[in-house]
Amino acid sequence: MAVEIESKVEKVVVVTSTDKTNFVKKVEIGQPVRTVSSGSSSITNLGGVNVVGRVHGSFLMFDSDQQLFTAQTEISSANNKINGGNF
Repeated sequence: MAVEIESKVEKVVVVTSTDKTNFVKKVEIGQPVRTVSSGSSSITNLGGVNVVGRVHGSFLMFDSDQQLFTAQTEISSANNKINGGNF
């Protein structure tokens, strides 16, 4: 049994055999991708991150006033607690 689904964006043809096994015979969706490139290759390229003033040993901490993750060297908020776990 062949099932064909068609829309303005994509066309998918699925062929199902009688032994309850599905085979995808043809799938067409837009234009094929020929080349792939990486996204951000550095944390400085990420949105929502401000690394100005970073130094060795800095970590990222969310700043709710700026709505960004910022580079910090100290925890200066009473809301933060670090639990190293049980050993």
